[in-house]
Amino acid sequence: ETVWRQADRHRVPRLAFANKMDRTGASWDLVLGELHTTLGATALPVQLPVFEGMTFCGAIDLVTMETLIWNTAMPGGSGDQKVRSGSEFCREPLTGTHPEYARAVAGRDALVQRLAELDDEMMEAFLEAEDAATDGQPAAVAIPADTLRSALRRVTLGNRGVPVLCGSSLRNIGVQPLMDAVIDYLPSPLDRPAPIGTLPNGTTVRVGASADSGALVSTEASQGDLCALAFKVISDIQRGPMVFVRVYSGVLEGRAVLLNVTNNTKERVSRLFQMYGDQAEPLPRITAGNIGVLLGLKHTRTGDTLTLEQTHRRQRGGSPQLEGVALPPPVFFCAIEPESSADEKPLQEALACLLLEDPSLRVSQDVESGQTLLSGQGELHLEVVGDRLRRDFRVRADMGKVRISYRETAGQPATTVLVYDREVLGKRGRATMSVTVLPLPADEVTGRPMLPEIEDDMAEAPLVVNADGNAVTVDLADLTSADAAAPISAADASSGRTLTPDVIAGAVRDGVEAALARGPLLGFPVTHALVRVHGVCLFGADTTAAALRACASQAVGEVLARSQPTLLEPAMRVQIRVPEQHVGTVLGDLGGSARRGRILAMDDDSDGAGDQERQADATVSQRRLLHARVPLAGMLGYASALRSLTAGTGTFTMELHGYGTLSPTQQQAVLKEMRGY
Repeated sequence: ETVWRQADRHRVPRLAFANKMDRTGASWDLVLGELHTTLGATALPVQLPVFEGMTFCGAIDLVTMETLIWNTAMPGGSGDQKVRSGSEFCREPLTGTHPEYARAVAGRDALVQRLAELDDEMMEAFLEAEDAATDGQPAAVAIPADTLRSALRRVTLGNRGVPVLCGSSLRNIGVQPLMDAVIDYLPSPLDRPAPIGTLPNGTTVRVGASADSGALVSTEASQGDLCALAFKVISDIQRGPMVFVRVYSGVLEGRAVLLNVTNNTKERVSRLFQMYGDQAEPLPRITAGNIGVLLGLKHTRTGDTLTLEQTHRRQRGGSPQLEGVALPPPVFFCAIEPESSADEKPLQEALACLLLEDPSLRVSQDVESGQTLLSGQGELHLEVVGDRLRRDFRVRADMGKVRISYRETAGQPATTVLVYDREVLGKRGRATMSVTVLPLPADEVTGRPMLPEIEDDMAEAPLVVNADGNAVTVDLADLTSADAAAPISAADASSGRTLTPDVIAGAVRDGVEAALARGPLLGFPVTHALVRVHGVCLFGADTTAAALRACASQAVGEVLARSQPTLLEPAMRVQIRVPEQHVGTVLGDLGGSARRGRILAMDDDSDGAGDQERQADATVSQRRLLHARVPLAGMLGYASALRSLTAGTGTFTMELHGYGTLSPTQQQAVLKEMRGY
């Protein structure tokens, strides 16, 4: 159901395949009913199952009015071998004497009438066939197969209906017609709009589109600038990273030198392949609209954009970057350690491969313990990564308990003045500065920190907001020199020395960012804090960029420790889809003391186009969409709990909304759990 709703949201045309029709108790009518009542789909059965006694053996093609009977027995085979072939089937036209003819005519008539309601051209063809129909010749049978096939394609591309086929993939029954239906009814790349790329200046352009029509360029006219998307990366033990790319414009040649537009690194292609299952066929080039596999790329990750390095150099406006995967910050982490020192290098190499495959994964080092920390999107995500390390990479490693990635912030305003005077490798470094930290409240709707009004004395200092939701300002208006012991202008500060105002501000800001990466309580990143650096004092040649960075870092660490720091827990924006009869049970569970959730709204479950009609249809199971804000700690194990509460019919999605405060009791419990005392 989740995948179906996503397809509705993005208006993706689709087919339905009723698999396992060879199972005892399989019901074709029940499948069609479930498609309508559960998914709200307009089912268009283009086949009917055929049985010999109780054995499923084929299907009736309602488009061509033929029977498709599979030969599932293999000469000389025994046991399961006899039912696994299915490579041969017999196609036979239906005639009036066939025992299944009446059933096929009824099925085709129902299909044509349903299509006529959804497609105007089909309605005209049906009316013409009725006028021309002779005695004993139903109008639905008189409609040509090509006309019916074209109508099915239009309805499918318009997301007004879903063709339904049947079969048994285990026995290879019905698979061949399914592949034909993919070609006949689903859109080709030319039927889809060209992707949008973003230039470095923020301008959006259509990639691989002609200026007139906006359609994708054809394979024959693919001499434009290369633009390709790495949509998947697989680590192969023999071949190394295998990068699957879709070329949207231009031609990708073997041995080409590429530029990764996403991370600005140069890559060299060693070989090109076309994959057929697990079989690789060498290619000389990949043209626009096609998919291939590149070998030799060392730094390309899933979602990166690739172009020719020489093309990028000559483009004044830069190369467009295609939209990759939106990556929310990780909210779970665990420690991972090799079982022995001999396993350390294989573990690091395996983690590097996984980082290329999965951009949502993060690997970091705990400075105090020296442990390697693995961060991901959920408990299951980290479990899958651990299983892959052991199964695919054969790495012997132990994974610790999955924990929540908290954040830290200032509890109240605080100010400190730090005098830095240290000698490193025989060179003295000196600097002095004042640092003030203020907690920033979070916006109730967006979860983002709310910036305060800029005071008059701070108006000249730029306010920089980083990815963690902190605001940093470096005020050089009161910059002083220890020699003069009086305020000097920023322009005079660098006279006779290599430090410029930009270098001073940059070094201080780097030191602040480094300190904000580790909070004073548990070492979690600091968020929702405003840091103002002012009163910077220089000491001639002893004040270097390194001294300024160190001074700023120590000052921020000191002022955070004085600000009565507090922990913040991730708060998730949760959407839960449940049948109407289970709403009360789910609401009671969310609002309990264990989950500490807050219900924001409850709507009818209507994601995609056409859901208005589905809600009005009494035959469709009514579902509700619950919006809630729940601490991440309350969502641990919620997938199994929701299945239990709704008899397996409820689903949920969640994303990071922001960070919320913990009560003193909750904070002490977290500190005790993390520290162990």
